[in-house]
Amino acid sequence: MNITLSVDEQVAQRARKAAQNMGKSLNQAVRDYLEQLGGGGEQWRAVGTIRGAVSAVQCKIEWLDFHPR
Repeated sequence: MNITLSVDEQVAQRARKAAQNMGKSLNQAVRDYLEQLGGGGEQWRAVGTIRGAVSAVQCKIEWLDFHPR
Protein backbone atom coordinates (compact mmCIF):
# COMPACT_ATOMS: atom_id res chain seq x y z
CA MET A 1 0.00 0.00 0.00
CA ASN A 2 1.26 3.48 -0.76
CA ILE A 3 0.65 6.27 1.74
CA THR A 4 1.21 9.98 1.12
CA LEU A 5 2.16 12.16 4.08
CA SER A 6 2.41 15.92 4.43
CA VAL A 7 5.33 16.90 6.66
CA ASP A 8 7.19 20.14 7.27
CA GLU A 9 10.37 20.22 5.16
CA GLN A 10 12.62 20.71 8.20
CA VAL A 11 11.00 17.77 9.98
CA ALA A 12 11.51 15.59 6.91
CA GLN A 13 15.17 16.59 6.67
CA ARG A 14 15.80 15.83 10.36
CA ALA A 15 13.96 12.53 10.06
CA ARG A 16 15.95 11.59 6.95
CA LYS A 17 19.20 12.33 8.77
CA ALA A 18 18.09 10.29 11.81
CA ALA A 19 17.17 7.39 9.53
CA GLN A 20 20.58 7.61 7.84
CA ASN A 21 22.24 7.44 11.26
CA MET A 22 20.34 4.17 11.81
CA GLY A 23 21.53 2.86 8.45
CA LYS A 24 18.04 3.12 6.94
CA SER A 25 16.22 5.14 4.35
CA LEU A 26 13.47 7.42 5.60
CA ASN A 27 11.00 5.13 3.85
CA GLN A 28 12.32 2.07 5.75
CA ALA A 29 12.29 3.95 9.07
CA VAL A 30 8.65 4.95 8.52
CA ARG A 31 7.71 1.36 7.54
CA ASP A 32 9.42 0.05 10.68
CA TYR A 33 7.60 2.60 12.82
CA LEU A 34 4.23 1.74 11.28
CA GLU A 35 4.93 -1.96 11.86
CA GLN A 36 5.65 -1.18 15.51
CA LEU A 37 2.60 1.05 15.79
CA GLY A 38 0.43 -1.66 14.27
CA GLY A 39 1.59 -4.15 16.86
CA GLY A 40 3.39 -6.41 14.43
CA GLY A 41 6.81 -7.90 14.69
CA GLU A 42 8.23 -9.94 17.53
CA GLN A 43 11.37 -7.82 17.55
CA TRP A 44 9.41 -4.75 18.64
CA ARG A 45 7.73 -6.62 21.47
CA ALA A 46 11.13 -7.85 22.63
CA VAL A 47 12.54 -4.32 22.50
CA GLY A 48 9.59 -3.05 24.54
CA THR A 49 10.15 -5.75 27.14
CA ILE A 50 13.85 -4.93 27.39
CA ARG A 51 13.15 -1.20 27.65
CA GLY A 52 10.63 -1.86 30.42
CA ALA A 53 13.14 -3.96 32.35
CA VAL A 54 15.88 -1.34 31.97
CA SER A 55 13.49 1.37 33.09
CA ALA A 56 12.54 -0.63 36.19
CA VAL A 57 16.21 -1.13 37.07
CA GLN A 58 16.93 2.58 36.59
CA CYS A 59 14.02 3.49 38.87
CA LYS A 60 15.28 1.09 41.55
CA ILE A 61 18.79 2.56 41.34
CA GLU A 62 17.43 6.10 41.60
CA TRP A 63 15.26 5.11 44.57
CA LEU A 64 18.25 3.56 46.34
CA ASP A 65 20.30 6.71 45.65
CA PHE A 66 17.74 8.80 47.52
CA HIS A 67 16.92 6.24 50.21
CA PRO A 68 20.21 4.79 51.43
CA ARG A 69 19.99 1.90 53.88
